Amino acid sequence: MKTLLAGAAASIFLLAAPTAAYAVGVSSGDGQGAQTVHDWHPCGLDTGGWLKSTDGHPVYFAGMTTWKNLIPDENVGRYTRSTTSADYVTRRGLIGSDRSCASHNSFTGVKVRICRDRPLMPDSCGSWVAIRK
Repeated sequence: MKTLLAGAAASIFLLAAPTAAYAVGVSSGDGQGAQTVHDWHPCGLDTGGWLKSTDGHPVYFAGMTTWKNLIPDENVGRYTRSTTSADYVTRRGLIGSDRSCASHNSFTGVKVRICRDRPLMPDSCGSWVAIRK
């Protein structure tokens, strides 16, 4: 009976897995965080997660939409406000495009990264992490 219940529980978990939100870890020299999928849109992603500054400098999440068929990636840029907190804070935003992707169905996902807000200078950013649709 115990084996039967364990098998049933595993089956339910596996069936539910494709619809469950997942998280990707994101980091840079200035911050650490994670982003989760809340809702996919035809040309973007509603995402949320947690972010903290590792050295007290303001950091934020930046994003980019990704496309197939040799269409260049489209840099959306900052999609959350900055934080200087050493503890994780919640950050949510929308990474989307004005591009008419619904007609040719070429939107494949997004890329996210953490950037340091540097007034009067270019912001420094970590590596891109992909979230595929």
